[in-house]
Amino acid sequence: MFHFFGDIYCINLDSQPERWESFVKHNAELIGREVKRFAAVDTQHLDNHHLGCALSHRRIIQEAKDRGLKNVLVLEDDALVNAEDLHTLERVEEIKDDFDLLYLGSFHWLTDVFDVVSKHVLRVKDGMMSTHAVCYPEKSYDQILDQFPDDLDLLIAQEEAGEFVAIDGFLKAQWQDKGKEVYLLWPRPIGGNAIDKEENRPKNKF
Repeated sequence: MFHFFGDIYCINLDSQPERWESFVKHNAELIGREVKRFAAVDTQHLDNHHLGCALSHRRIIQEAKDRGLKNVLVLEDDALVNAEDLHTLERVEEIKDDFDLLYLGSFHWLTDVFDVVSKHVLRVKDGMMSTHAVCYPEKSYDQILDQFPDDLDLLIAQEEAGEFVAIDGFLKAQWQDKGKEVYLLWPRPIGGNAIDKEENRPKNKF
């Protein structure tokens, strides 16, 4: 099911090994291939996990580019594979590499902003605000790397000035709001501890 992805990473803080253990226990057999643990950028001392999350995503994308991966699936350590919905991954071949972002999980605060591409494949127009399971294709690497700085001090300064945008907000502004090819598999093959599978179900009928 997960063969489509060039590589799979999971972001996890060194100070929270229990979360990695829980991730592996729940997901390893269902994923069925190696997931690389990525030591998250630790910004707990700043009381702002969004900074560390953003830098972690960016650094994985840099690594994916350096390794020449066609795409990379980034999971956060609260991601939970939904066994009963894994069949939707079979539909990923329909979009091949013709996408700018692909969400395998989601939290969306709007429910009527999807175009139905086909059964189980939705095109996202707005409102996607989560990054616990997102696939970045090769063609999007450079834009992220160019526009999102790999500089914690700069991000802290932006945050203090009220200008910092978390990674999910950045992706919304630069991809969804600009009409790029952003997709969501539905039902979501990957949920999260804080996300109920049935929450915010799209109004589209299949």
